[in-house]
Parts: sequence; structure tokens; C-alpha cells
Amino acid sequence: MSGDTWAPGTFWIAMPNGPDTRSGYVLGGLGLAHDGWAKPSERTHWTLTHIGSGAAICRLAGTVAAVMPVAAEIARCGDWTLFDLPNGWKQTDPKLLLKLVAVLDRHPGIARGPDRSGKVVTPDDARVVIAARDAAPNPARAVPAGGGR
Repeated sequence: MSGDTWAPGTFWIAMPNGPDTRSGYVLGGLGLAHDGWAKPSERTHWTLTHIGSGAAICRLAGTVAAVMPVAAEIARCGDWTLFDLPNGWKQTDPKLLLKLVAVLDRHPGIARGPDRSGKVVTPDDARVVIAARDAAPNPARAVPAGGGR
């Protein structure tokens, strides 16, 4: 991955009621989206998402200026695009989870860890996200009617 520059972007996410999109920032194979209704410049919550599967990687709390460097550090943990397969995802780096946890541990005031809702994104959820993304006219930027934040 070259650089740590986040670019504005829209990406698909896996939700319990089906795929949806979020507008936010993209770096490598990860997307960062604002979760709250506060202004992004204020301390608020963000979700770091694996774009290939739509799976949430972790939640972060803070201003956009505080959150982006931590999310970029997570992006540098590995090549997150290696997960992007037609049938879901495949773990290609057995140490990726340990690297992620190490980053989260280094930033306890910002990193909130995985979503604790109990919702686990399955390979079937990822396939639905991938199918929706691939069916969109311009999958990288497409937002379905009524979708996205």
C-alpha cells in the first residue's frame, strides 16, 4: 500500500437487514465511516470496514484528525485487498488479527475494538455485499436509493 492518504469514497457494508452503503474515506482495502450524528470534527464514533466483504473491522472514537492515523496504522497491518474474493473472504495472513489487536491496544482512548452487538458477518453476508456491489452501475461510488449516510 502506498502512503497513508485517505480519499473520500462510498463503500458497501454488511448490515443485519442486508447490504447498505456508507460515505466516508477509503485507504487500501478499508473504509472509514462516521457513525454518529455529531459533526465529524467533534469526538464521535467511526467504523472501520473491510471493503471487500463489508465486514466491520473495529470501531474508533474521536475526531477525524485523531481517528485517521490509527485507522491508517491498521491499514498498514497487511494487504486488506487479499480478502476480496467472489465467494467471501479468505484469511491470508495468519498474524493479521494479532497485528490488529496490537494496534488497538496501543490506542486505548481511540480504539474501541470489534462491534459488541453479537452480529457476526458470515461468508454469506459477504457474498450479498459483493453481489450488490458488483451489480451496481459503478460499484465504487454507487449508492442505492435511500441508502448511505
